[in-house]
Amino acid sequence: MEIAVIYAEIGQKDKASELSSQAIQIVQKIENTKAERLAEIALKCAEAGEYEQALVLLKPIEDDEKVVALAKIAIKYAEAEEYHKALEVTRTIKHTSYKVNVLAEIGFKYAQAGEKVDNRARKILREIIEDLE
Repeated sequence: MEIAVIYAEIGQKDKASELSSQAIQIVQKIENTKAERLAEIALKCAEAGEYEQALVLLKPIEDDEKVVALAKIAIKYAEAEEYHKALEVTRTIKHTSYKVNVLAEIGFKYAQAGEKVDNRARKILREIIEDLE
């Protein structure tokens, strides 16, 4: 970036602009890679049963970049028969299509386990459905 400033100072605005654009692209790639790596690590934590740690890793990531990881973590909670936590994570998913798919998967896991939906789960499900409307 310093080189771009020098080019600008000596009147070579086009070269300065080109270098600035390249620097911005590099920074964006690094940030995207960082978010992708954090999401991958979060998924590995979830697979190891470290759900809370996985969620902590996802906090600084933008919604669009963490939606798949959140969906997988919610399903992992359901597979571990932690349905309330699965629903709580599902509530944080911003994309409707992912949220609906995760809800269907959680419902399927509930049914497979022979679980009855209790009042707390019903409340969470109602809130999620209201969010979808």
